Amino acid sequence: MIGVGRLRSVARYHHAIHRRLLIIESEFLGLHEWHLIQMGFITTN
Repeated sequence: MIGVGRLRSVARYHHAIHRRLLIIESEFLGLHEWHLIQMGFITTN
């Protein structure tokens, strides 16, 4: 029973880290796209 509880806590911890990484990755991609758009505007103007 102790092992099962520990596995659940580890899985929950891993899930939280995975969600945080996905959020950071999406934010980074959004910033990268915005940077490319800005560069595009600068080059077109």
